[in-house]
Amino acid sequence: MLNARGVTMLEMLIALTLFGVVAPIATTILVRTLRAYSRQTRQIDEQQQRRALTTVLPAELRALDAADGDIGAMSETAIDLRGSRWLGVTCSALTSAPPAGDPGLLAVTMRRRLFFGVRDIDAQTDSVLIYDAGATMGRDPWRPGQVGGVAPATCDDGEPGVRLRIAMDPTDGRAFTQLRRAIGLPLRGFTRVQYRLYRPAGDSGWYVGIQEAGGGLQPLAGPLLRSGFELRYVDADGIATVDPRRVARIDVWLRSASGADSFRTTVALRNNRRLPQ
Repeated sequence: MLNARGVTMLEMLIALTLFGVVAPIATTILVRTLRAYSRQTRQIDEQQQRRALTTVLPAELRALDAADGDIGAMSETAIDLRGSRWLGVTCSALTSAPPAGDPGLLAVTMRRRLFFGVRDIDAQTDSVLIYDAGATMGRDPWRPGQVGGVAPATCDDGEPGVRLRIAMDPTDGRAFTQLRRAIGLPLRGFTRVQYRLYRPAGDSGWYVGIQEAGGGLQPLAGPLLRSGFELRYVDADGIATVDPRRVARIDVWLRSASGADSFRTTVALRNNRRLPQ
């Protein structure tokens, strides 16, 4: 039988001394590792946010037609625009929508299978443009309207569809004659969207947020510098402009809070034609 032997006082003192030397070193290494991990995670999150913003915003700007009123308001740190949200195709002839006899209402049935969008239709906030295939040369072929109701429906060929109640200009006779007889017309759905730089309450950082009509402000990128988001507007002659209808190009700057990571892009707007002086 082996003799049981306890720990001597000297051995205990040596162990405690070694632990006192090793523990601070191990703790320092662990703290530094956790800080590095936290810093890298934060940097990755910020890079992903900036990548999302630099993908979404230029795409929104590129689809704008300034002369058509797509830009509602603009400043160095914010822009209010008409953002495209969905696209569809009619699958039934357009008819008068209830109440019967109202010349300013149309009922439009779109094919669900050919509906594309970043979200579904919002009857509270969305406007629409219906393509007029019979528009004469020099006339805008897109007829504007406001969505007032959405419901499931069936196309003329029996396929699933969605029925829109659209309020249009009752004085635009063409919108209620040629349009009603057509099937296969493209429709584009829009809503008002604002991108702006802001600082949340209780936060020292600045962020770029997006806000759709009827919705709350959602952060897209941040934290940034106080001057971390900047927009500059240029007309077709290459001159800075403050007129929303004359914008042909928008320059976008994005700067992180550290200042080490920045992004700049130039976006030419759709139909950036020269306007008469």
